[in-house]
Amino acid sequence: MAESPEELNGKVETWRQTLEAHGFRLSRSKTEYMECKFSKRRSTPNLEVKVGDNVIPQYTRFKYLGSIIQEDGEIEGDVNHRIQAGWLKWRKASGVLCDKKVPLELKGKFYRTAVRPAMLYGTECWAVKSQHENKLNVAEMRMLRWMSGKNRKDRIRNDTIRSKTEYMECKFSKRRSTPNLEVKVGDNVIPQYTRFKYLGSIIQEDGEIEGDVNHRIQAGWLKWRKASGVLCDKKVPLELKGKFYRTAVRPAMLYGTECWAVKSQHENKLNVAEMRMLRWMSGKNRKDRIRNDTIREGVEVALITEKMVESRLRWFGHVGRRPVNAVVRRVDYMEGSLIGRGRGRPRKTIGETIKKDLEANGFTIDMIHDRPLWRRLIHVAEPT
Repeated sequence: MAESPEELNGKVETWRQTLEAHGFRLSRSKTEYMECKFSKRRSTPNLEVKVGDNVIPQYTRFKYLGSIIQEDGEIEGDVNHRIQAGWLKWRKASGVLCDKKVPLELKGKFYRTAVRPAMLYGTECWAVKSQHENKLNVAEMRMLRWMSGKNRKDRIRNDTIRSKTEYMECKFSKRRSTPNLEVKVGDNVIPQYTRFKYLGSIIQEDGEIEGDVNHRIQAGWLKWRKASGVLCDKKVPLELKGKFYRTAVRPAMLYGTECWAVKSQHENKLNVAEMRMLRWMSGKNRKDRIRNDTIREGVEVALITEKMVESRLRWFGHVGRRPVNAVVRRVDYMEGSLIGRGRGRPRKTIGETIKKDLEANGFTIDMIHDRPLWRRLIHVAEPT
């Protein structure tokens, strides 16, 4: 802010007098200065800057608007500061980023949203060198490997860690196994996973739906918590809460359930989660000894398992009305021919689930061809 020590001392004295004339004071302890030595030929020995009789301390770097400015014009200090800021954000979120139950895609999205911007803040004006880029790359790769649960001993290339390519081996039959399977893209080994998310659904290598059931329950609770300000408000009528639940929360829990070969344990999980939400909405708990049916009638919400049957039969009718040569119909015919039956009880299939639903409701397959009639028959009304 000044070209010479004399000019700087004059400006500081002017500021001090102006502030004191208006009842303010220039802080003696917090005021500091830095001499810019961008050229080695230019130096000012024994430079002394004062506020009144107090000598202002000189520093070689200081922070301004979140960036580190050095007297020699280099950015080494700011690079280290940005890396530290990134690690600080990363450690705050390590409970999520290091959780093996959290999908890698979600971890990557969280990293791109919260951690990487902290490392890139103020880098637009850097005269960056290769050594600075290497520092940032090394710090980032340490974070990504830690997130992925991998280290250097696993001998997985950085490109593979950064990429989204992965594979899963379907082990629907215990008799079929492929030991030491290795899949590569060029020279890079693609990591293997036991489950992955596709179109919002969790697919497991053993063909079970346990992971997808838990994921749907979590999705329902996520929607419920976002709307808890309305759903837990005692001033809001129960009928309106029930309508909001049926519109926003329950569809999130039923997404993708049309193709589930559902078991009774899965239905129980969904029922328990739904009843917890409904009781919370109603301001009741188990100690009040109020039956579930009474709670449902108050908020006008039908059983989620019954709505799941309705959704499953609606999808069955939609598929059944398609031409025989349609892809979705050909997949149905493949169900019994893919895997031979082994020992023990065979796995439950979607075909068996549909057959059980038809028998329980007294429906026949011929009814699906009349769409309006089929929709009326499978509809489950909300309790009033």
